[in-house]
Amino acid sequence: MCGGCAAAAARGMNNCVETARPGPGPWAGLVAVRDSKNVSGPALLFAPEAWEGFVAGLD
Repeated sequence: MCGGCAAAAARGMNNCVETARPGPGPWAGLVAVRDSKNVSGPALLFAPEAWEGFVAGLD
């Protein structure tokens, strides 16, 4: 992932994801999300609005 990553703990369940905004290129403007325990693994890409909606639905 790129700079600006932030890990968020999932309510004490030891399930964390990292999010980042990719730099210039074909994925610019999207939100990249990956499993923080698998740093070499793939990232899922979301439109910012879709990610914000998902996070809002967690509460």
